[in-house]
Amino acid sequence: MLSLAECEALLQTLAKENMKFDFWNLDAPEKKDLRNADTVEVTDQKLADLLWARVSQFAVPEIHVTGDEDYYEFGLDGTWTACGINPTLLFGKYVVIRTIRAIRVI
Repeated sequence: MLSLAECEALLQTLAKENMKFDFWNLDAPEKKDLRNADTVEVTDQKLADLLWARVSQFAVPEIHVTGDEDYYEFGLDGTWTACGINPTLLFGKYVVIRTIRAIRVI
């Protein structure tokens, strides 16, 4: 959805605005072994609009929620029309862990 140059520009913008990636649960850092992404939340309507322009052709235009679906929650009944991407975006940065495995040759 974003080119490498766009990703780099986004990271530079975050750095300029002193926005840092943090572990999702600062109160329980021991959980990092279960979910090792650092995240940053950004509200950016312009970026959301750009992403929507690029992916809207792949979106399901309309869904009908009746209550029989696995994703059903109270209050979702009705017809929903795809109209954009929420401008509050959560970006994740994952640490690459390289492991060396022993290979047994027989």
